[in-house]
Amino acid sequence: FKQEYPINVNEAFIYSGRPFVEERYITAAEEEVFQPDMIGDFDPLGQFIQRADKKGPYKQWGAVDRATEYCIGVDVSEGRGGDYSCAQVVNQDGEQVASWHGYIDPFEFGDKLQNLARHWNYAYVVVERNNHGISVCDRLKQLDYKNLYQEESLDRRYDGRKTPRIGFMTTSKSKPLIVDNLASMLRLEESGIVDLDLIKELRTYQIDDNGATNAAAGCFDDRVMAYCLALFGLRTLPKKRPVILREKFEPLDKTIGY
Repeated sequence: FKQEYPINVNEAFIYSGRPFVEERYITAAEEEVFQPDMIGDFDPLGQFIQRADKKGPYKQWGAVDRATEYCIGVDVSEGRGGDYSCAQVVNQDGEQVASWHGYIDPFEFGDKLQNLARHWNYAYVVVERNNHGISVCDRLKQLDYKNLYQEESLDRRYDGRKTPRIGFMTTSKSKPLIVDNLASMLRLEESGIVDLDLIKELRTYQIDDNGATNAAAGCFDDRVMAYCLALFGLRTLPKKRPVILREKFEPLDKTIGY
């Protein structure tokens, strides 16, 4: 009914598939979006360049808090045509603070991510390592960036021992876990989303007849997947151990020895 008799633009473009989360929760999240404070990109040396025309692949909301931890979720494409590559940045409270979205070679994307991660307090980076994501993971290892998500997988070549692998492998079993987490946060109205472009992608993200979640035909889901990975990263963020300064023990009575 809404598609045939829309009262606004959003209702006019409802797709045939089943939305992965109810529209009312996406509408509630949309009420929290606002314009970015900075738009531009990072140069090869890692310096941010603000664009006067307010265009560019990188958007930032607010300033970096040096006392806060950040997590970056990364969805990688081949670098030309088709899907985009995307990196979503969230703070430790699950609030979106930045986004990079555009066409870029996977090898160069590794350099870009290192600059982005260092800008955000050496953020914890979760890269989807499927397909072209492997190139990004390899480049980050070459750059000796340490704060990366790793999975342990069985390696049959070495007697079934577990081998750590950088990045998140999206499969038919792992994908529902991260997507359902985002759906839950939307229903609780705690998604932390501030980017209108991400809201637009959420409206065309669907559950197909087989129960799998994907973008509708002719649409994209790179922003959605990167954001799912960023939120997942918060759940696996390594806990920093407090530094405890201890004074050298001095016995009260040296004749006793304790």
